[in-house]
Amino acid sequence: MAITLRQSDADFEQRFAAFLMTKREVSADVDAVVRDIIARVRAEGDTALIDYTQKFG
Repeated sequence: MAITLRQSDADFEQRFAAFLMTKREVSADVDAVVRDIIARVRAEGDTALIDYTQKFG
């Protein structure tokens, strides 16, 4: 969902800080998923790649 921030708003700094924290949490979630995918591909090789191709392709 898109949000609109206006620097002129009284609560801009608070809302902007909250926005930045949200993005960090999302990034951490993505990082964890990517680490799991890489670990599985390293362990299972082509089998994992084929599975991910079918799942996401």
